[in-house]
Amino acid sequence: MAKTPASIVRNMRAWATLHHPHCYICGTDLNFDAHELINTYTLEHIWPRAYGGDSVEENLLPACDSCNSKKKRHFATWVMPAVQSLQLGLSPTEQRLREIEGSYKFSLHYRAAQRVAIEKRITMKQAFLEIGPWTDVRMLDTDDVADFFNLENHDLQ
Repeated sequence: MAKTPASIVRNMRAWATLHHPHCYICGTDLNFDAHELINTYTLEHIWPRAYGGDSVEENLLPACDSCNSKKKRHFATWVMPAVQSLQLGLSPTEQRLREIEGSYKFSLHYRAAQRVAIEKRITMKQAFLEIGPWTDVRMLDTDDVADFFNLENHDLQ
């Protein structure tokens, strides 16, 4: 798999440092010091290279190493957000909703960005930048608790 060209890496780092110094997924402030391990800045491919995503600026966003690594371990979740389900149980508590794991959070986040991109006819990168990082989850239909996508993490109304 080809490495991201150094010029693009430099351009994205400069842009992130000035305009987007936080993880696009979780919102944590990024650490641009390569010697630190907490919240380390990484470049995230919106469409993964393993699935044909190019290493071009339009396909890259700044992410913390934690979010970038968690998502990579769960490609099935990333690739199939429209069919992923999760049983939360009847009337899940607020605490239970806050305990949703990162890969599932990313599925909800990706779904929200995809909806915005389609509705506004913009790129996925523009949509992620518009909706911002993951926020608190809430139920859409309280009578439907078994469908993972009965959850919403962005108020897109």
